[in-house]
Amino acid sequence: MSIIFVFTTYLFFLHHYFVDAQDQTYLQAQQKFSLELFSNVSGPDYSAGVILSPIIIDFSLSLLLIGSSGNTFKQLLFGLQYPANYSINLIEINSNLMIKNMINAGGIEYGIKIYVDKKLSLQNNFKTAIQKYFNSGIETVDFAQKFQSVQTINDFISNSTHGMIQNVMTPDELDSQTSMILVNCIYFKGAWVNPFNKNNTEQMDFKLDKINTTKIDFMKIKTDFKYGAVDTLNGAKVVELPYVNSSVTLTLILPQEVDGLKNLITAARNYDWSKLSENLKNKKVLLIMPKFNATFGLNLNQAIENMGMDSIFYPSIANIDRVAHKNGKPYLISLEKMYHKVIISVDEYGTTAAAVSTANKISTPVVFQANQPFLYALRSNSTIYFIGQFTGK
Repeated sequence: MSIIFVFTTYLFFLHHYFVDAQDQTYLQAQQKFSLELFSNVSGPDYSAGVILSPIIIDFSLSLLLIGSSGNTFKQLLFGLQYPANYSINLIEINSNLMIKNMINAGGIEYGIKIYVDKKLSLQNNFKTAIQKYFNSGIETVDFAQKFQSVQTINDFISNSTHGMIQNVMTPDELDSQTSMILVNCIYFKGAWVNPFNKNNTEQMDFKLDKINTTKIDFMKIKTDFKYGAVDTLNGAKVVELPYVNSSVTLTLILPQEVDGLKNLITAARNYDWSKLSENLKNKKVLLIMPKFNATFGLNLNQAIENMGMDSIFYPSIANIDRVAHKNGKPYLISLEKMYHKVIISVDEYGTTAAAVSTANKISTPVVFQANQPFLYALRSNSTIYFIGQFTGK
């Protein structure tokens, strides 16, 4: 029997959440997983716009890890970048702390729910873990009633994203083998510390490659940001945009070359993001960046297989035997599909210009003009909550 994962995410002006003191092995594993997953999704030509929320994908695969054994357990532990001897209890505790920090940060709404076919029941240990550590809701449905089941799931997604993501699932995605569906949602709403003035927004050329350009709206602001050029990221320029009441920033990373995105992502995979802020200094910056809205949806099956977690998709070899039972006996399931959808809106969020420095503090600003493909991430220290590439497409 099969399980379907659906990840839905809505970002509105990219709000924030933060992480409390946590086990460094856990944080490093999350960073490695985030960048490995993004690299698999964004390639091979790196020309399309991509955005992921790797943290909720991590959470969902961690649930499968808790419910698996044998080779599937080993593959998931490896694919999630944990050491072979890393404890499940540490994953549970650290995931729970991360979720609590998200919820307590303000402006963030996180929802996770498992829909189980009425013929099955969740095993007690798994049920306790997902409720205690992952705040998961559980609902019994009759997947034979396709339209009703899909409506129930889509309503949860719509409510969790304030109506921004609707009708993710369709009845034809359910069949007689569907036994469980997991839905994971995050909704963000926030504001820039330094809002852009809409009067300064204008259409300019964005370089798609070395030859072609397209016209898009660019926002402009001149104020103090943390800025620097990072040698270990191939000399890319980096600027951090802060949010109101937040320790989290939107980090823009601009490669030196128009076609430098692929090499930048390769370098980013091997970079310790916890050191990034140490390479930046407060500077007066003239920031010119795109105003954009984007919708990105993807079946993640191939990317997950590429990362060595292939057994979860094949009923004959999937050892997911600690999730459900039927008539008192363990019930084997496999993963049918992992679907991830993100909607992002980045604009001025306010028309009041940032305060102007007094004359004796005015200095010549450095220019950060994101008019070519670039990488961006919503992050706090080493933890990457969202990561994307903007290519003008």
